[in-house]
Amino acid sequence: MEAFTKLHKDLDTLTGQSTTLLVSGGGGKCEDLIEANKNVWDVWWSNKLKSNMAMLAHAKKGNYEEVAKGIDWHYNDDDQVASINFQEPGTGFTATHYAAQLGYRDLLNLLLASSADVMVPDAKG
Repeated sequence: MEAFTKLHKDLDTLTGQSTTLLVSGGGGKCEDLIEANKNVWDVWWSNKLKSNMAMLAHAKKGNYEEVAKGIDWHYNDDDQVASINFQEPGTGFTATHYAAQLGYRDLLNLLLASSADVMVPDAKG
């Protein structure tokens, strides 16, 4: 957790700098920060993927309470809240696809009330 705190502090410092410096790559500060913290990013992305996959697994089972917890920052570290429109690798399905297809009306209403995008296409388009 200490590494995450340091990374956030470093990012906050960078965002206070000129946006042209960050966008143009002038000085390479953003790239250097990412490279220096690669292991932190890898851990973060791994944890984010776990959160997203857990949300999809709960959506497939119609587990309203667990999906609600997964997308609510009150129950999660702010950065690890599941992405409501996360698409399952291979199928491209989101939690919304599963809730609609499997007839989980309450879960579908929760997802829609939480700003799920109903226009996300699955892998077949």
